[in-house]
Amino acid sequence: RASGQLWYGQKPFTELRNAVDCRALQFDPAVREHMRRQLHLDDAFVVGHIGKTNIPQKNHEFLFSVFAEIHKLRPNAKLLLIGAVPTGRLTALAKELNITDSVLFLGPQSQIADYLQAMDLFMFPSISEGLPVSVVEAQAAGLPVVLSDAVTREVACTPLVQTLSLQQSAEEWAMFGLQPKPPRQSPTAELIAGGWDIRDCAAYLEKIYRG
Repeated sequence: RASGQLWYGQKPFTELRNAVDCRALQFDPAVREHMRRQLHLDDAFVVGHIGKTNIPQKNHEFLFSVFAEIHKLRPNAKLLLIGAVPTGRLTALAKELNITDSVLFLGPQSQIADYLQAMDLFMFPSISEGLPVSVVEAQAAGLPVVLSDAVTREVACTPLVQTLSLQQSAEEWAMFGLQPKPPRQSPTAELIAGGWDIRDCAAYLEKIYRG
């Protein structure tokens, strides 16, 4: 809505969600087991993030600091970075924080849904964002999400999202992320009812074009 008001002011406009394939992203224990075995994660507590390392707004440095605190409490923890490639800056930081062997830079991936299955927690400490689709995808996969309060609140479309301030410490973020969570299940019906399913949005857009 904010984008529409920016571009069109008081003129009428139509809103469309940054929709995802809710059914394809549903939590699947079999896919989770396969991906964790393939990635050699065994019984690891897996923290996930999606974002390029050459985009400062993604705030990878803070993410690494939070994960380092998690790793102190859960030595078997792993940080799964989708879309990210190693940089000198982050490689040095990982070494400084003693988490080098626990950080997996997986680069760009086409099967995002499968990697989300392998995770236990999704962290998104961005300094600024519009409406990140990856956060909606994480919710569709049934992942608990710890989100920066700098990200638009519209993306918190289920109770799976908890918001923290970037003014809070890495220790606070870590403790919040490690709080006990209910058994994992996908809020598919809730997301579809909220207008977040790509099939419904595609049909609605087609109707607009035909009209």
